Amino acid sequence: MNPASLSPPESVDFCGACHRTSLDTTEMRLSGVLNIRFPAYRLQASRCWGSAGDPRLTCMACHNPHVPLVTTSTSYDKNCLGCHVSPAASKPSPDHPGKACPIAQKECTGCHMPKYEIKEMHADFTDHKIAIHRLGEPFTE
Repeated sequence: MNPASLSPPESVDFCGACHRTSLDTTEMRLSGVLNIRFPAYRLQASRCWGSAGDPRLTCMACHNPHVPLVTTSTSYDKNCLGCHVSPAASKPSPDHPGKACPIAQKECTGCHMPKYEIKEMHADFTDHKIAIHRLGEPFTE
């Protein structure tokens, strides 16, 4: 089986086999910041996910499973700008349906995928629910 042949929802479910899906999270009855540990579930909760998904918004669109995890936020900017228009004066189009960010066109993940600490686990986790997060705001489901 080649994961490259999967549809966007199947692709995210494939990754969710280890990293948890919406169904897993519901069955576990977890809520709040503990859900941040499940990136596939959080990605599917993103406003731009849509019912059919988008091949530009899957786990493998940003993470290559054959190389070590990249942790620099600027390395993901090209992925964000694959959907979002740039600069801010540009208008969305069919190939770039996402609006431009009025703040910046670099280090997108710093604002749109912030890290939250789970004190019980003594670790920070990146929120894969791509959204508009304001600095200092509490975690939202």
